[in-house]
Amino acid sequence: MFEFEKFPLYQRSLELHQSIFDLLKNNPRVDYHFQDQLKRASTSIIANLAEGAGRFSPADKKHFYIISRGSAYEVIALLTLIFRSYAFDNSVHQKMRNQIDEIIKMLTGLIKSKSK
Repeated sequence: MFEFEKFPLYQRSLELHQSIFDLLKNNPRVDYHFQDQLKRASTSIIANLAEGAGRFSPADKKHFYIISRGSAYEVIALLTLIFRSYAFDNSVHQKMRNQIDEIIKMLTGLIKSKSK
């Protein structure tokens, strides 16, 4: 197991990614372009977190964690568009927003730790 795979942040990001895939799998009427972009953004959170963990310098690590955080914000925007366009249950939307909020807070702490 790689070190980053033990991070609670990494595990939370995997859980969000699975929630997104489950949502889209169970709702095939969602436009393909929304689906594709949302999958890419949620994948980017995980991929950039892993890539940052593999870098040596704190500045390099921070750079990838910042990209990961930007992708988390992209996921929020895309989920909002999808939930508004397709009238999904608001409780599902709120649960996913809470997952993303937790991930963003964790990423923000990680980014700040690399600024010292």
